[in-house]
Amino acid sequence: MAGSGHSTGRETGKIGRQIVLPTGKAIEIAWKSIRVRIWRSLITTSGIVLAIAFLTSIWVTGAITGALQNVSEDDENYGVITRLLQKRAIAQENVSIRVGIIGGGGAREGPSRNTPAVLVRDVLQERQEFAPFLVPTSLSAFEGAVEPEDPAERPDALLVTSFPSSLAHSRVVAALARFVQTGGMLVVFGYEQLWPEETDEPITSEFEGLLPGRPGSGTLEARGNSIEPSGHPGMADVKWAEHPDDLAYIRVEPREGAEELARVAGEGILWTGPYGEGTVFWYPVAGDQALEPAALHWFLKGRVLVDSLRWGAREKLRGGTMAMRNLWLVSLSLMVCIVGITNAMLMSVTERFREIGTMKCLGALDSFVVRLFLIESSFQGAAGSLLGATLGLTLAFARALFAYHFADVTTGESYWFALQYFPGVQILFWILVAIVIGTVLSVLAAVYPAYRAAKMEPVEAMRTEA
Repeated sequence: MAGSGHSTGRETGKIGRQIVLPTGKAIEIAWKSIRVRIWRSLITTSGIVLAIAFLTSIWVTGAITGALQNVSEDDENYGVITRLLQKRAIAQENVSIRVGIIGGGGAREGPSRNTPAVLVRDVLQERQEFAPFLVPTSLSAFEGAVEPEDPAERPDALLVTSFPSSLAHSRVVAALARFVQTGGMLVVFGYEQLWPEETDEPITSEFEGLLPGRPGSGTLEARGNSIEPSGHPGMADVKWAEHPDDLAYIRVEPREGAEELARVAGEGILWTGPYGEGTVFWYPVAGDQALEPAALHWFLKGRVLVDSLRWGAREKLRGGTMAMRNLWLVSLSLMVCIVGITNAMLMSVTERFREIGTMKCLGALDSFVVRLFLIESSFQGAAGSLLGATLGLTLAFARALFAYHFADVTTGESYWFALQYFPGVQILFWILVAIVIGTVLSVLAAVYPAYRAAKMEPVEAMRTEA
């Protein structure tokens, strides 16, 4: 009997193995907790939905815009898509085309406050996408303005209405050549009025080498109803019917690669052509007509100059985005999301002190409590991210659908380019990334509340009034 009692005592004194609740039980408790606290869960989830919706909309918009930006020049819709991208970039006010204007009152007239250069500057200033400025007329200052040390100060385009005597120098032509060769745009208005009479012939001949063609003999009379647009995609908005009736152009012998922008009686009157990596536009108005108000008014108000500058800077306009601003907004929204989830989870821990204390009194380990809260936050994060990604995709696609819509007034057809060039695979990838990010952020935001809940003493938790 005694031996038997001794044996029983030893068995009662033995400590058993700690019971560890399975993950499945944590999932069950987390799911019930979400259902019981459905309104708090919805508030927490709404923060995730809004943050991921914003993130997804940014990525979807960027993917659709990128797909349109990558449309090849051989595509039949290239010109229309380029104009739509330009309008979008201009509307966003995040692209500025720096235009340097070279000229005075005419090379033979001297400087004046009402020169063609000043008129061009004032008209371009009215349009938000242009940042025009008058190029200095001293030789050294001219070179510094055309080729500045700071790349951010480099003009995108140079417009020549005339060269004052101080710029009738071979160094000016050389600077212009380097500017265009390295990707700049040169717009030349007129020809015979450009240089002072005393300019050396080698300088003018060297300048002619920049143009899309050589000046020929004779002139072409152009009237609005006689002009035949070439169909160049950059000139689609030009008001050809408003062309002055008494404006004449120099006949041009085009160089290889030159392209007509418009023609009269089968001969080109407006020209463009490549030079190095850049582009040259030439409007060879005959005589001193380039300095007359009628010619300048049409080139400015008839959208010839504006469309030329936009087309020459099309890569800058096509690529115009609010990348830095979007990055900041996305980062801010995700930070708000994390703070919101953390706050919601801390509130959840506070109101569940007694529940946590009861679980720990019944044998729940710290790791189980941590797992419980992380699973709960992952449920909310996954659900909110899925809803947010769906909402962001819907809103971004609807906006892009109408932003990149074109109605052809001649044929009556409508083109929905966002749908036609929809990058499905890329957008699916970004949606999955957004869902993963939302879920991971939700879990990370719950780490501190879960740690705090796990470290609570059961007795202290049970004393707390719910």
